[in-house]
Amino acid sequence: MPIFLLDKISKKYKTHEGDFFALKDVTLSFNSKGLVSIVGKSGSGKSTLLNILLGIERPSSGKLRFNNEDITKLSDKKFSKYHLKDISMIFQHYNLFEELSVKENIILPLLMRGESRNDTNKKAQKYLDEFSLNYLTNQIVKLLSGGEKQRVAIIRALITSPKVILCDEPTGALDEENSQNIMQILAKLSKDILIIHVSHNKKLVQKYSDRIITLKDGQVISDELINKSENLETKLVKTKYSSKWVGLFTKLNLKQNLKKNLFSICSCVFGFASIFLSFGFYSGSQVSQDNALKNNLEVLHASASETTFFEIENSPLSYEKSVRPSLDTIEKQLEDFDNLVVEPDLSYFFSPYPYATYENRVIENFQMIPLYDIALNDYGKDLLVSGNVGTELLTDVIVNEEFVKVLRRNNDDIIDDYINISNSTLISYPTGDYDEPFIKDEYSYSFDLRICGVVKEFSFLNTPKIYYSYPAVKKELSVSYLENISTQTHKPINCLDYIENAKEDDVASNYSVDIFLTSIDSTNSFFNKIKDLKDENSSFQIESKAYEIQQSYKTFISSFSTTLFVFVIIAFLGVNFILGMISLSTFIENKKSSAILTCLGARHYSIQSIYLSENYIVIFISLVFSVLISMLSQTILNSIIENSFSLSNLITIPWLSFLNIPFGLLALVSLVAFVFSTIFTLVPMFIYRHISLSDELRDE
Repeated sequence: MPIFLLDKISKKYKTHEGDFFALKDVTLSFNSKGLVSIVGKSGSGKSTLLNILLGIERPSSGKLRFNNEDITKLSDKKFSKYHLKDISMIFQHYNLFEELSVKENIILPLLMRGESRNDTNKKAQKYLDEFSLNYLTNQIVKLLSGGEKQRVAIIRALITSPKVILCDEPTGALDEENSQNIMQILAKLSKDILIIHVSHNKKLVQKYSDRIITLKDGQVISDELINKSENLETKLVKTKYSSKWVGLFTKLNLKQNLKKNLFSICSCVFGFASIFLSFGFYSGSQVSQDNALKNNLEVLHASASETTFFEIENSPLSYEKSVRPSLDTIEKQLEDFDNLVVEPDLSYFFSPYPYATYENRVIENFQMIPLYDIALNDYGKDLLVSGNVGTELLTDVIVNEEFVKVLRRNNDDIIDDYINISNSTLISYPTGDYDEPFIKDEYSYSFDLRICGVVKEFSFLNTPKIYYSYPAVKKELSVSYLENISTQTHKPINCLDYIENAKEDDVASNYSVDIFLTSIDSTNSFFNKIKDLKDENSSFQIESKAYEIQQSYKTFISSFSTTLFVFVIIAFLGVNFILGMISLSTFIENKKSSAILTCLGARHYSIQSIYLSENYIVIFISLVFSVLISMLSQTILNSIIENSFSLSNLITIPWLSFLNIPFGLLALVSLVAFVFSTIFTLVPMFIYRHISLSDELRDE
């Protein structure tokens, strides 16, 4: 029975001028040995017939059988076996892998069959000795002559002991001497196997062929038998498939694509490091919000006021006004807090914005903030960066670094320096006398404040501040008498009395009370109380600059985190898009190599793994470098942030645990990177499966 059987094979192509038949109703059979030459003019269908026999083109109609099996319907696995054990091809332009050595080209089909390196090397050496090429064993193919390349191509086709060798113009690019040598080799081989040979050289065809088939316009016009070859029994060759050879091409791709891969690695390192740092910011920012509170002395001070409505006399209307809350209201609203001290607001006499001079220079844009414990016994000593804590003296104050900048000095330079503050408050006191309804009084002060310490606070929205002792000011006001008012009332009235006895809606009350936290531990619950009062739109309200800064910071963090989330997605897609595009460009550059590998018996998944392995190596290297760079960047950025904003460890990358998974962040980023890279890489490979192998094997 014939080894090949072609029954009315036709191959039709669509053209602008209509259908074109490269082959039309070709019916042929081939025995299992002999040298069969196919001749004809260019365009007669010779190469198309060879491609159909090889299986890289499918006929438009007709049946093609090899050992009684329809090869037009082979699965990827059977197609691979067909090329690994049954058929080989010697291409007109060799189709060797130019960057590999002679031996590597020859043993490649054997490696695909899973043979050991030791066995493949022995077989290669045997054929190299037989073809007198042993001196070229480790030579790179691109350095060989045309005749040497052709003999290497023949060895590669022969080394798998195929039943059929197809030859497409094997002598077309050779001189007469080398052409004779090649034909002698093919003639010798044809005594044991079938060789189907396409050629334009009539002299060589007539001399060496056992059978000559002539094609014209895609049809067989003659089939001349010169030497009748006896059928040989088909020797079964057991084969198994292996992908161990893939590493050879992965290494080759890495070498050839060095510049592109370096660009990929740089891009991936930047992308991955940005992602790690983004997660680090998100993770650290949650903790930093608490740190932001603790790095601010003003967190210990707040004020409370109450909103009430006053009726307009002889009118149904009323107006809203802030007033100083009563003791009953304060006790009711703050009954859950034991570590608070509520005191009168002394701002009426002791202004938070006094006139100030330093070294004969006017100082502006700062605020005086009272502290109940200027000695910082319970909280704040760790914020001191210069000097020491204050005493209960009115003249001992602490300033923050923002205030030092206003003075245009260094922290250490201003310790024990003095700032003069002064202010004057004019009072119109109602007498109830029609002739003289008001009497005037005045409280003035001028103090030289000694700067005993400098604190470093969270600088987000922070302002220049001077912290002073509230008890010291209270004591000062308690011994400062209002002489005119005292005379009018016939009893001594000091400034403190005047504030405490003021009506709730009197300006002297400042419409508020001061609240001092005696423990930093209650800050979060106190701030939650402020939030609840605002949410409830309660008439009782607590104002805290530290709380407002915290809320602004939270809003900033939330907005920035959302932006980072979008950035992380873009970074992921960008990194994998770059990898995918580079894989695509590599694939386009190596489409012919992929087609050659397919013809040698490589399966699609093995060819895919070449590109996947290259990308995986790039990703792995990128991840290693990105982790190192992220760690270094985290240290540098945290140092800059701490020095600039007084926030420690704002960026805390959760290396050890993420989502309660050990090394979860690294695992997640790696998994997503590998999955996306696989998808982006397999897309061009999917396209590859739908392109014509014969088109890729044609010389450009």
